[in-house]
This record gives sequence, C-alpha cells and structure tokens, in this order.
Amino acid sequence: MNRSKFHTIFLSFICLLFIFAVSNIVYGDEADEHYNKGNIFFSAKRYQWAIDEYQIALQLRPDHQKAKTQLDMALSAHSSGISTSSNYQNGESYHYKIG
Repeated sequence: MNRSKFHTIFLSFICLLFIFAVSNIVYGDEADEHYNKGNIFFSAKRYQWAIDEYQIALQLRPDHQKAKTQLDMALSAHSSGISTSSNYQNGESYHYKIG
C-alpha cells in the first residue's frame, strides 16, 4: 500500500470517528433527557409514559444500558398492574414525536 492510499484511508477513518463522536454528543444528550423523563414518570407510577420515554431514548442511542434496564422494569410494573391508576384516566395523555 502506498503512502497516498494510506493517508486517504487514515483521514477517512478520522472523519468517521469525528462524525460518530459529534452525533453521539448530540443524540446522547437527547437520549439522556428522555431517559431522565422516563425516570420521573416511573417514580410517579406513570408506567406507560415511562415506557414511551425509555423507548425514545433507545431509538436515539440503542446502547443506552440504563434505559434498557429501566424499560424492562417499567414493562414489568405496567404488565403486573402495580399501579391501580391508569396513565390515561380522565382523558389524560402524553405524546412526544421525534423530529
């Protein structure tokens, strides 16, 4: 492999690393925001809303281990009916759209 080809490959690799780092910073912060919202909803026993937030966090950052763990807990709590109050009682709803 000649030097010119090596430099091209090396620079391409550095550019990809930079793009990955920047996107992780932008979407990582947004993923953490949704994870934190999910935690707030989970604490308030609003399990469906927590599930929605954890799923959004995982869409933005699929490797978010804490969101995966909390999602499993929220799904378990929601399906076992730990909370007797519905998240959607009295016409109350919570929706968030990405993008």
